[in-house]
Amino acid sequence: MSRWIVLDSSVVLKWFIRSEPLRLAADRLLEDFREGRHKFVVPDLLFYEVGNVLSKKWPQASAIVESCLTRLWNLPWFLMPLSRLLVARTANLATQRGISYYDALFLATAEKADAVLYTADQAFLKKVSDYPFAKPLESLQESP
Repeated sequence: MSRWIVLDSSVVLKWFIRSEPLRLAADRLLEDFREGRHKFVVPDLLFYEVGNVLSKKWPQASAIVESCLTRLWNLPWFLMPLSRLLVARTANLATQRGISYYDALFLATAEKADAVLYTADQAFLKKVSDYPFAKPLESLQESP
């Protein structure tokens, strides 16, 4: 049976920036998703964040950025629709935890979807470590 997973931008970017640490763990999540072992749910903010980072990384390569974003768009994941309650919960998490509204949206999405949230952002993870569904990407690495 597949389970719901929220990936934040720090994980998804590893699919495109091959020099990133923990790339293999991120790739494994994508492979498991394609094979039906997981279902992904993400806020549409993911596309804005990924597009922003890729555009800054490759400012002269808009075709590459567009190709990456098209590949993301074509994945059969569920986009969590924004709602009044999700906006309010996100604001609450951001202010209570001292995290960005952007990071809080991924946390609120995972909470609402009853999903596991994977992130490679250690600073964010420290601030939400008491949420058992917030997991470090490195927890997926195979043992040596």
